[in-house]
Amino acid sequence: MAGRAVDATSHFIQVARIEGSSISAKNLQAALLQCQRRHPILRAAMEVNDDGTPEFIPSSPLIGLTVVGRVNDTQWLQEVETQLALPFEPSDQPLLSL
Repeated sequence: MAGRAVDATSHFIQVARIEGSSISAKNLQAALLQCQRRHPILRAAMEVNDDGTPEFIPSSPLIGLTVVGRVNDTQWLQEVETQLALPFEPSDQPLLSL
């Protein structure tokens, strides 16, 4: 593919159904913070340097958490389509969001 620019960015979606009343958004955010403290890659973001090469840089923002209430049995399919349509934009944000 010499001479052609290839967009190698990609992202994926993982769906989870969480049942029970003892799991709150606050508890999930606390667990994500513990994961970030333990795993350095969860404290990294991507930046494109002056020659166009992407590189990992330290990032301090927390992993984003979005909670979507269930409306029907197929709502998750629409949510997946919505999230996959969002472009991956290198920024100072962590490489993971939930």
